[in-house]
Amino acid sequence: MKNNLSKVFLLAFIAALCIFTSCTSSVPQTEEDNLKLKIQEFVDYLVKLDYSNAQACLITDGPTYSQLDALHNKVRLITVSGGFSNCFTKGEIYVKNITITGNDAQFSHQPVKIYFNCISSSDRVTFEDLNLTAAQKIGDDWFLW
Repeated sequence: MKNNLSKVFLLAFIAALCIFTSCTSSVPQTEEDNLKLKIQEFVDYLVKLDYSNAQACLITDGPTYSQLDALHNKVRLITVSGGFSNCFTKGEIYVKNITITGNDAQFSHQPVKIYFNCISSSDRVTFEDLNLTAAQKIGDDWFLW
């Protein structure tokens, strides 16, 4: 009888735990968080040499859009000429501050760090050529200058 009661209690506890963990709602992100995610998304596409998706993060008449070819080629040189083309790459950007006024934002960031994890080694390169400073919200999405 004790064993059955313990099993029932354990099953009820597990069921309650499953219900509570599946019913938690996610905390809504702030506009600042959304913008940081967009900046990181752009860096990820740039580091993965995904030109078209990187371009889709930018405003077409902004300075970064016109510099995208040069940025893309410099990252390609680091990746391919540096011997990292067969490695797992990850870009990391630290945004120092963001000021949002309506649908416009100004921000500053530290240089991008590109991490390479290879079969035999790992390395990190600092990429100082990216100088994003502004963004504009169009609809529900942020686009970088």
